[in-house]
Amino acid sequence: GCVSVEENVLNQLTVSPKPSSDYIEVRVNENNSIQNIQVMSLDGKVVSVEQNVVDNATIKIDVSSVAKGTYLIQLSTEYGFLTRKIVVQ
Repeated sequence: GCVSVEENVLNQLTVSPKPSSDYIEVRVNENNSIQNIQVMSLDGKVVSVEQNVVDNATIKIDVSSVAKGTYLIQLSTEYGFLTRKIVVQ
């Protein structure tokens, strides 16, 4: 099948390091931009975290105060929505 440019741009998402204990860097394609990020527990509760905007396509999330476990990052970007699983240890 044919993959649109939007899908290619949207699917270029890097979350590092994995797993993490201090911070997580979320980076999208440079043609895309992050509009909003939420960190959620697996049962759907929004987790309050400090976010530092590096540039339009990169945000660092401080997870040092978050309980160890698995979380979901929900991104709203110029090209659409993305969800990724992260592990804090």
